[in-house]
Amino acid sequence: MTGSGAYAIGEDSARPDANEALYRVAFGSSRIWLVVVAAQCLAFLAGFGLGLTVLQLALVALLPWPLIQALVVVRSRRRWPAQEVLVELDLVSTAGWRAKGGGPATVDAASGFGKSASRIERDLRLGFNAALVAVSRGGDAIGPLVAARASAGRLPGATARRVLPARYRHAIASVVVGVWLLAALLVGMATAGGVVWF
Repeated sequence: MTGSGAYAIGEDSARPDANEALYRVAFGSSRIWLVVVAAQCLAFLAGFGLGLTVLQLALVALLPWPLIQALVVVRSRRRWPAQEVLVELDLVSTAGWRAKGGGPATVDAASGFGKSASRIERDLRLGFNAALVAVSRGGDAIGPLVAARASAGRLPGATARRVLPARYRHAIASVVVGVWLLAALLVGMATAGGVVWF
């Protein structure tokens, strides 16, 4: 099968929402994050009700929850190569969009791979289209992306810099939620007339 034929299969067989579903499979659903954040808020409120000090509340708000989110990421490391493929293809599309003066991004957009660009991009896009078909049919969408990542070799440094925040976004968000809870508490206690630190 030619590359163009594989492209056509990926585009014709996938559901309109297959792309969104593929990203959800690769990067994980937000449901776990919402459950952890809810537990984070409830634990913080329970600690406040029990009269914990600010430092104790800071530990409750900031320590366990980002670690839980990070543990979820580490346990799903089989999906890391798939994430790298998706991020790299996003960067390629963005580069093509900018090269065309802000016009529509296409699957033929140029990247920073130099002479090996055609082979690497072909492998990544074939894997991406195979993953789209798989996710639309309820199959294994990670496998084709993992295989494509293995055949691509070393990716540009920009991919690694972009994939880490995306991969650990829920852990980062838990830190932000914890900081927000502490800031709200401190403002409230200061307004009420005092803060008990120890």
